[in-house]
Amino acid sequence: MKKRKAFIILTLVVMLFSLLVPLKTNLLHVSAKEQARKIMFFGNEESNVINYVLNTSVEQDDFLLKEKKYFNENKLKADSYQLENMSIPGSSDYTDIAYPIEYVKENSEVREYLSKSLKNGKMVYLYGGLTYSDFRQTLGLDELKLKTKGDLEFDLSNINNTYDIIGFSKVLNQNYAVTIHSDPKSEYHYFREILNNLSIELEKIEKESNTKSSIITTNKVSAGEYGVDSITTTSSVYVCDETVYCSESGVAGRMYTDWDLFKGTGETESTWDYFSLETRTITNAYNGYSNNYATVKHSLQDSIDELKYGSPDDTSGPSIGITLAFPFYIGFGYDVSSSTSIELTTETFYEPEYNLWKYSGQKNGDLMIFRTAWKSNTQNGRRQARINGSLYARFALWDLNPYFESVSDYLDINYYY
Repeated sequence: MKKRKAFIILTLVVMLFSLLVPLKTNLLHVSAKEQARKIMFFGNEESNVINYVLNTSVEQDDFLLKEKKYFNENKLKADSYQLENMSIPGSSDYTDIAYPIEYVKENSEVREYLSKSLKNGKMVYLYGGLTYSDFRQTLGLDELKLKTKGDLEFDLSNINNTYDIIGFSKVLNQNYAVTIHSDPKSEYHYFREILNNLSIELEKIEKESNTKSSIITTNKVSAGEYGVDSITTTSSVYVCDETVYCSESGVAGRMYTDWDLFKGTGETESTWDYFSLETRTITNAYNGYSNNYATVKHSLQDSIDELKYGSPDDTSGPSIGITLAFPFYIGFGYDVSSSTSIELTTETFYEPEYNLWKYSGQKNGDLMIFRTAWKSNTQNGRRQARINGSLYARFALWDLNPYFESVSDYLDINYYY
């Protein structure tokens, strides 16, 4: 009888093992597939972007470095279609799909298809100049929310900026927005920007364990960066991308920015609450251009609030330190190129109060972190923190006659609590 029981137990173990092995294999297979992206791009024109990426060397266009890498590794794939020939994919073998917004507005079948694609976990892009509200209304979505740090929700519909491309996936909890600086803009630019975004997402998977923020960088941030007396109240669930083209096909420079808003928890003042804003920016130059200089400005929006701190102060690389006193007790550092130089200008006498950083000497990939802290007045039941950010970067091509190209962006942050 004991032998029979042992046989039965062994049989059950073998059966369970045989069931678990395929399951494990499938999970590994799914995990591998998630690290590959395939975009289906629909437009009114015949596209030559794929041929350009595959057949142009990095020496001819160094902005292509990431795209070529992932195309060659078969992790990035792309197909393009003219709308007059096909308006809806014949298969669902893709992760990302892009359409011109005006075409989607006029085609109910495509709108319905894209809404289903979002539910099925696809990343949907609309291009051609739109706001987040345009995106939501065009696809008939009830809301446009994503999770941020600590499972907080951020409503993208509250962002009023107009972008050239907006991408969104609720299932993947991903979002993308870019402004293109080129005259004229074409489907060529839209397609290239989306491919670049996908390559950044793929790079993020590879380097995620080595970076502090959502922006891909080789910079290091020291431990203990947020202190014990602050909590994240809201974060950007998107990276603000700004790209300037120096010719029809060549990129001169690109700026990436994201941010976090923190609320102090270590104070007990009845009429004040303390907040701090952290912005993180990278400027990259391409095709013979170099980083010239950049500025980051944090401005309070309400005269009843009081600016307290701005960090870092005037300093230079390679080690940058950020410190905020009561009630945040924050002290951390990060590394940049040794040639980097930072100047801080603070205005507290005239309205609006602000911190303005101007920096230069940064190299591609240098992550520049700036922090502003202020007191928000809570009299008469006011529970609101308002601050905006202005960002600017200039890229230079040094020749007999120097050429300059620039990008700019604006953050409007309103937090109700």
